[in-house]
Amino acid sequence: FHARNNIIDFEGKRYLYIHDRDYLRIMDVTDPAHGKVVYSQGGVWGPKGSSEKYDPNTVQDYLGGATIAWSKKLGKPVMVASYEIGRYGLMQEKMEQPDKVAAQRHYNSLKGFKVFVMDGPLPSQWRLLATRTTDTQHPDAPVGQQQGSGSLDAPEYYGGKYMIVASAPDDSYALTEYPNYLYSPGYQVWDMSDPANPTFVSQVAVPGQILGNAEHEQTYLMNPRAGNRTSWMGARNPIFLPKSLEAGGKIGFGAMGGLGFYAFDLSNPARPKMLGNVNTPPSYAGTEFDNADVSQYERTGYVFTNGYPMNRDCYEPYKDIFVVDARDPARLKVAAKLPRPEIPPGAPFTSFCQRGGNFGPKRANAIGQPG
Repeated sequence: FHARNNIIDFEGKRYLYIHDRDYLRIMDVTDPAHGKVVYSQGGVWGPKGSSEKYDPNTVQDYLGGATIAWSKKLGKPVMVASYEIGRYGLMQEKMEQPDKVAAQRHYNSLKGFKVFVMDGPLPSQWRLLATRTTDTQHPDAPVGQQQGSGSLDAPEYYGGKYMIVASAPDDSYALTEYPNYLYSPGYQVWDMSDPANPTFVSQVAVPGQILGNAEHEQTYLMNPRAGNRTSWMGARNPIFLPKSLEAGGKIGFGAMGGLGFYAFDLSNPARPKMLGNVNTPPSYAGTEFDNADVSQYERTGYVFTNGYPMNRDCYEPYKDIFVVDARDPARLKVAAKLPRPEIPPGAPFTSFCQRGGNFGPKRANAIGQPG
């Protein structure tokens, strides 16, 4: 099972955070060869699953994708943790399970994010500064009445003024084929000048996301994936920034599943503009355009993007890593694909996915690394 992770330094020691919804493990990795667990909560995952029974239908509070950044204003690290509806074990087919759909509409946990200041490495040393729902039309709605998806995965936040999260703000962001997920997430920009008082700035949607909007619906129906009951449509991660907005960054890139890959002008965060997009022939199983690596954009004008790793049973198409020419963000084009890893001679398998696990790249653009 995959896990989210963060790394941070405290008082000369380095800590690794390993977490995903129902568990949190903190390791002292100051000496990586002799790491040790200093905090453990929840089940330990292994080949047979979790060591503790976990019911996703009853979860009420969990640490989702998180980003830790240094706050100059506070002079301390700040953690922003996403809270979203669960993606696993809640339902199988939304068209046939109205009771399960209703339960997700009225989810029993926060749909949004929380902000903590970290006085030390352990949860007992964190202080909650703010709680926000991504249902920006109903900012005071209690848990159970908040619309939309909540904040997906780790926020794009560098400790300065602006933060970007992936989120469907309400139930109209619903044009997606995925059989057990209700939303097509877009993006939100938040003002984090005061980490204790995050303020909503703007919402970003791309054509083909909003149910009840004729133009969005028409764009969606023109997508060759429409009706396949498989494709994830919309964001899984926030907009990827080659340079933070505080440092003068103006361009961002969005991986939007079956909707394609997008470039945005963020020179005015209150009014983001879509510059261009590119898509590829459908890959009907698994998630397309899950994330992007923009680390080389400032130097070369190219970015990498790929889908989600394959299921461990190999029962879906291979997910290529695409090289996108973004030198002109208004005219994105796929320039190449990275070569597929070759099987070693004499190996007892014909594909790396047959070794178990999930073959393929995942989140190459993680911003939570030390330094």
